[in-house]
Amino acid sequence: MSPFWKRRPINRKPQLQGSSPRGKDNRKWRPQPKLQIELLEDRTLLSVIPTFNATTGLLTVNLTAAGDATTITENSSNEIHLTNVVSPNDFSGVISIDVEGNGAGSQAVTFGNTITLGGSLTAGSGIGQITFDPSAGIVATGAVILQASDTESGLLATGSAQILVTSATIQGSSVDLSASSSLTANQTNTIQASGVSISGIDAKSDATITIGGSSQITSKSGDLTIAATSTVQATAIAVASQSGATGVDADSATNIIESSALANVSGSSSLSAFGKLSVTATNDPTLTTTADGSGSGASAAGGSVAVATLTGNTQAYIDSTVTASANEIDITAESTRTLNTTAKSTAGGATQNDQSPQTTTDGNANTSGSPVQVAGAIAVASISGSTQAYVDASGLVSATQAININSLSSTDATTVADGTTTAAGNSSVGVGVAVAVNVGNVNSQSYIDGADLKAAAINIQAGEPVASPTNLFSAQATSGAGDSSKVTVAGALAVNVVGNDNEATIQGVDTFTGNPNVSANADNTTTDTAEAQPGAIDNGGNTGVGASIAVNVPSNTATASVPDGVQLTGANELTLGATSNDSTTTTASAGASGKNAVGGAIAITVQTNTTTAQLGTLAGTQDLGGALQVTATHTGTNTTTADGTAVGGNVGIGAAIALNIANDTTTATTMRSVTAGGAVSFTATASAASGASATAGSMGADSTQTSSSGQ
Repeated sequence: MSPFWKRRPINRKPQLQGSSPRGKDNRKWRPQPKLQIELLEDRTLLSVIPTFNATTGLLTVNLTAAGDATTITENSSNEIHLTNVVSPNDFSGVISIDVEGNGAGSQAVTFGNTITLGGSLTAGSGIGQITFDPSAGIVATGAVILQASDTESGLLATGSAQILVTSATIQGSSVDLSASSSLTANQTNTIQASGVSISGIDAKSDATITIGGSSQITSKSGDLTIAATSTVQATAIAVASQSGATGVDADSATNIIESSALANVSGSSSLSAFGKLSVTATNDPTLTTTADGSGSGASAAGGSVAVATLTGNTQAYIDSTVTASANEIDITAESTRTLNTTAKSTAGGATQNDQSPQTTTDGNANTSGSPVQVAGAIAVASISGSTQAYVDASGLVSATQAININSLSSTDATTVADGTTTAAGNSSVGVGVAVAVNVGNVNSQSYIDGADLKAAAINIQAGEPVASPTNLFSAQATSGAGDSSKVTVAGALAVNVVGNDNEATIQGVDTFTGNPNVSANADNTTTDTAEAQPGAIDNGGNTGVGASIAVNVPSNTATASVPDGVQLTGANELTLGATSNDSTTTTASAGASGKNAVGGAIAITVQTNTTTAQLGTLAGTQDLGGALQVTATHTGTNTTTADGTAVGGNVGIGAAIALNIANDTTTATTMRSVTAGGAVSFTATASAASGASATAGSMGADSTQTSSSGQ
């Protein structure tokens, strides 16, 4: 046998069909199969399903899959034509149309030209967007109901419901246009890595109805309703694990929501209703944000951080050269905001946060130039948004009865930082410092501007909804104990900084037809609270460590006015009324002193309440056919308390300081000459109780001890 390196290669040929390995081969080789590739045409799975009842003339169109869209038109044979449907897609004898979605997402209906129906048209139930191409429309003998809706859920969800009408015609016995966006986001401990619990939401909800161009919308025998509604329920909860390190945050909950509602009519559009015309925008977000280390056991450690941010506007208005006529007209924007933000420290507390309290609070964790450097519990809420209802149209807006323009806003924001889970211990234990910060900037505006209005009465109002008649802004911080050597300044810091303005104004050069009574009324009812205190940690008399500092800076405004240079023509009676009822409470109770910490209690209130009913300057004379009544009324309480006596026996050395600065202004006046056909009255009434109280602890202040610049 030859060595393997000398062996000849084996030549393996394909075997011939019917041949013998030893026989002579005179036959052809068997052909080998070939792979063939055929390109297929693009095909779309059609899931828009029409059903036509020839007896009743009802055409039902069902959108059954996510992304379904159809365009509805009427062809030259008066047939209703649908796109993206299984054949047939042309229907004759249609009297009514019902288009339904199933909420699968991104479903849309477009009206491509004008369709005429002897019955009604309904489109909605899960359809996110309804659009009218220019010059398209619906002319129906029965009702026209268009209801765009979107229901979404998830961490990063975006809910969007839209009705977009551009130079279109909509006519029915009654017309109902509504867009509703509903968002739900619920997350608990979405990420757990290295013992850190994190929950985060960043979501958006938007409901929009825009009518523009040269659109014409007519309700022949009923009401005309245009309503956009955004609703949000967002809950972010982070619960600390049963073990951790004091040098990192143990649990962090973040809740970021933008919620907006818009209903507007613009361009040269025309609205006509036999009954009532309503243009409304409603915004109802609720945020619950919790970082909880309190129930995770004795081995749990690290900071607890809860941050909630709410933005978004609510607007209902008519502008440009729009004309409108109805029996009664209501333009209403309404916001009801609710935020509950809570952080509870772990048993081990914190020696360092992932980012400084000063950064987390956007610069609000500051104590007389000494920012808090570390905290066991940080709770922050930030609220901003505008609520507006107005008529800024030069076209005639006419109502047989009243024109009502209402901007209603209510906010309930409660922020709590609780460090009491962090108990006294050795040097390995972090701090139970608690920082609660509430920052709000909200306003409600209702006005007319350069409008041509005809009605028996014109009422402009800015205030709170009937169902939620009070604004509440509250920051509460309660300190724990922990390693007192690591606490240098504040053990509990509560900061409440809020601007809340409600304004009802008559702007521009406004012309009134029909000799209406005109009123502008603004109301502001608000409670502002900042409370910092030590927690009672155990039965041995231990309390939270460090000074308790409460800072409350509210600014509340109620304004009913005719601004400078604005001439009212054709008004009968004019009533301007501004009312405010504001309560401010600031409380600080002393904590225990530590190795480097000065105890004591500091409560600071800087409050501004402005209540104004006023006619501004005018070069000429304001003429009124009837009476003039201008009234401003303020009622309020302002209490600032610093208590230097600690909860337990280890009373901290430190001063008790209560500072109360109250700026209350109540004004009813005119800056112009007025000629009235009835009685003229100006009334300004203010009733407020204000006080500051400081009670020193038994050890008083230590004149030799100064706090360090760090925390």
